Amino acid sequence: MAMLSESMKSSLPRLTYAIVKNLQQQTEATMDSKQFEAVFHYITGKCQSILLERAARYAYDSNRLRNFYNVAKEQDLPVHRIPTLFSAKQREAFTEALKSNAPMGGFQLDMWEEWIVDQINYLILTYAILKEESKNASTDK
Repeated sequence: MAMLSESMKSSLPRLTYAIVKNLQQQTEATMDSKQFEAVFHYITGKCQSILLERAARYAYDSNRLRNFYNVAKEQDLPVHRIPTLFSAKQREAFTEALKSNAPMGGFQLDMWEEWIVDQINYLILTYAILKEESKNASTDK
């Protein structure tokens, strides 16, 4: 994932807010490539910063996936299913909010951001686990 400069990081929240504010004021929302790219960089930057922040909280040693393997063993499930299980409650709330007729599903943008970022991060963690499983499967042969 590309690293953002400090000046880009500090301007992204303001830029994203301005984009969202502008979109809310339009009858039919449109987003050009530059605006979309800014949103993409903001969300992927947020994903990266949260993964790094939570690593310190949940990974007590260099094995970033240890907790997923421990839960898989405890629950007698394949390890690649664990991130999906962890994200299920949140995904259900997200899906229900999407069904709502209320403006923005009845939630503020920051709630949507949290759900989306967490879902992306669970997918990244699932990929990391699958990558480890594929590496281990090729060495088991």
